[in-house]
Amino acid sequence: MPQPPFVLTYIVTILVGLWLAIKLFGAIAAGLQSPDAYRQTIEQWTALVGGDGLKVKIGEQEFALAPAVALAVIGLGLALLTWLSLGVMLTGAKIVSWSSGDREAVRRVLQQALGGARRG
Repeated sequence: MPQPPFVLTYIVTILVGLWLAIKLFGAIAAGLQSPDAYRQTIEQWTALVGGDGLKVKIGEQEFALAPAVALAVIGLGLALLTWLSLGVMLTGAKIVSWSSGDREAVRRVLQQALGGARRG
């Protein structure tokens, strides 16, 4: 088992990744439940990626591409941030596993830190 100061560092790494993931998933869920809450953010990104100048003409009609591009940028950004936060959690867990040489070390360390319920 790793030394206690290092265990604390690993646990903090795992918990930071967990906190980031929960925060991002919460933001995604809030945006899906109440899209109007993010209207201003989407409008700002729409203006940033081209606004009214980013249009495509098909036949006689013009279609604004900026809102679709803005949503794609926001979606990719959220996916990247979520992937990174889950990566932080996974990295902390791998470090605990590698430093102890025990496959069950991550479970034991988290149970000790979080006061996991004992099964009996």
